[in-house]
Amino acid sequence: MNVIADARTVTEAAALSRLSRSTIHRWLRDETFREALAYTRASNDFLSRLRIQNKTNNCLDMLHEAAQLDPDSEVRIRAARALLAFVVQTGQWKRIEDSLQPLDDELFALPGSWSEPALPQPLPLPSPRRRE
Repeated sequence: MNVIADARTVTEAAALSRLSRSTIHRWLRDETFREALAYTRASNDFLSRLRIQNKTNNCLDMLHEAAQLDPDSEVRIRAARALLAFVVQTGQWKRIEDSLQPLDDELFALPGSWSEPALPQPLPLPSPRRRE
């Protein structure tokens, strides 16, 4: 069932499962088979998402550890920025927000690395053109 569920087309499913296309088409007309196929696809998708989430969490933990423990302040800053970029891209604010809280004091304490942003200077207005 996994071979058929992972295939993108009936032709591909037939080739991978060593069945004829007509057999797969006949099975696809059976409601029980379609339900089993849908369940298999959903299960495979769920397991894939779990694997990806687990690997992502491991990477985030490594970045978090580097951001907190690496003796090189530049490494800590780069790790913190990578974590922030991940948060912005994925929208996983709460999980990362909790992880980043201990970094705030350390990052703001680094000399010259983090400071309050300067207010932007107003842009000069263009000179008016003279009509001739």
